[in-house]
Amino acid sequence: MVYTYYDPQYSNVNVSKYNNNGFATGSGGYMSQYVIPGAPLAPPPGEAPPSLITTYQPLVSTSKESPLNIAEVKNSLKARLDELKSVNRAHENEKTKHEQDSKDSQASISECEGKKYKLDEQYKFFQETRGYVRDLVDCMNEKVPSINALEVSILMLWKQRAENLVKRRQEDIKDQSQQFTAMKGAPKVILPEEAQRRVAEREARRARRRRARADFVNHYEGLSSDDEQSQSEDIKYKNELERIETEKNQLFEDVEEEFCKFKPIKAHFEKWKNEHGEPYREAYIGLCLPKLLTPLVKLEMITWNPLQTGCDMFEQLNWFKSLLLYGFTRGITPDPDDQDLKLIPSIVEKILIPKITAVTEGVWDPLSTSQTTALIGIIRKLSNDYPTININNKNTETLMHTIVARIKRTLDDDIFMPLYPKWVLENRGSGAYLFLQRQFWACIKLMGSILSWHGILSDKMIQELALDGVLNRYVLLGLQCTELSYELIEKCNTIMKIFPKQWFENLEDDTTIAPLQPFCRFLVMAATNMDKSSKDKNELERKEARDNVKQITKILVNMKAMDHAINVSNETSIQVR
Repeated sequence: MVYTYYDPQYSNVNVSKYNNNGFATGSGGYMSQYVIPGAPLAPPPGEAPPSLITTYQPLVSTSKESPLNIAEVKNSLKARLDELKSVNRAHENEKTKHEQDSKDSQASISECEGKKYKLDEQYKFFQETRGYVRDLVDCMNEKVPSINALEVSILMLWKQRAENLVKRRQEDIKDQSQQFTAMKGAPKVILPEEAQRRVAEREARRARRRRARADFVNHYEGLSSDDEQSQSEDIKYKNELERIETEKNQLFEDVEEEFCKFKPIKAHFEKWKNEHGEPYREAYIGLCLPKLLTPLVKLEMITWNPLQTGCDMFEQLNWFKSLLLYGFTRGITPDPDDQDLKLIPSIVEKILIPKITAVTEGVWDPLSTSQTTALIGIIRKLSNDYPTININNKNTETLMHTIVARIKRTLDDDIFMPLYPKWVLENRGSGAYLFLQRQFWACIKLMGSILSWHGILSDKMIQELALDGVLNRYVLLGLQCTELSYELIEKCNTIMKIFPKQWFENLEDDTTIAPLQPFCRFLVMAATNMDKSSKDKNELERKEARDNVKQITKILVNMKAMDHAINVSNETSIQVR
């Protein structure tokens, strides 16, 4: 049995059979004209049409006037086939993509499962680190007020002791000035009982210093520092110092070592850096560590006094030794941009320099050679070894200003040059003469102390303080009161030797630096007077005078004051060599 193509919308189409040529016969309806071989056929009469045939659309002619031919049917089928192939390819691609995604997901699952243990360990580490750092910060915050209080206490103790010594020195100068006022016709000064007690104590201290330096040669009164305290004051000072030291040692007794010792703290952060470097850098630990360690560094350095003779250099302290190699791993070259390389320089800049500044302002005595030598030594070391210590650094600039201000205060308050008539000074054993000599050498001592800052302070500032402030203001007065003899030559030689040699290098013409001109003019005057005063002396005295003039000429030449040396040669007929 052969059926025609069936569709419900054309249910009235007559059923036709194929002829021998494969074409349907019969008539009726639109579909009676076309029968497609192989297409679903209509069921026999009385049978329900299959449901499958409802999914296809009828083939219709593209034109109502021309019948559907085989080519059009073929093209339609081909287009339909191409469309299905395109859809199939899309489905195949999508299938391939889903299969690849499935493989990637499976690999990701496997990778995550492999990382689970490591991530668990990292999470545990960071939780522990978070708790440790929080406890460490809380501990430091609790102890900081006590540390600051101890720091203030020790500074006030040193400051009070220094002020007492300076005050005693000023009172001694005032007492001696009144005592040796021996101008003609002046009544004898009677010192009050308190001043007499100070005189007795002062002479006793001088006697003890003379015995202590019995083996010293060419020592002049005024060059030694009078920093001896009375027994009661010394006991009180030591007791207070011991109290501060005890409180310092007991401050962290209630704290576990991992929160108050450098090595355990260092170990925690080094573990963080070595095992989790990226989070360590992202947390800016290199910038935070100096501030975090500040309380512990301050506590250890509370009794560290940069002015004290025999005091350990800060590089010998425990904090420096513990943190010196922080972050370094043997065999690995450190990154130049690693902030941990700046840990100790940062501590030096933010803790050490402010402490030195405070000690310089309140404790340092520029008239103390030992204190000045110790202070200059540590500042030179800091400026040479630590790149953060430079003139562009704010803390360093503050320190330099403090040094200059302290020297100026000493020039205004602690230097005094008495003036006496010539006849008063004729007696070399008189109190007035000894007082004048002591004050003169104290001025030389201060000038040498100021000149020792060469290379740290600017030449202009040093010349202003040492030459204008001491030499031309005080020392020349003392020289004018000195007899024209070898004693004067010896004093002038001492002065010349403490000048920095760099001042006289690369000078233009034959003229020395301007601040030394008054000193040079004094030397010319002294040489001329020596030569004139020797005219009526015996041969030995004339020879001695000429030797002294030659010495003055040599001093002028060493200071590159050739114009003044030639002037002396012209006045005295002594050849300049």
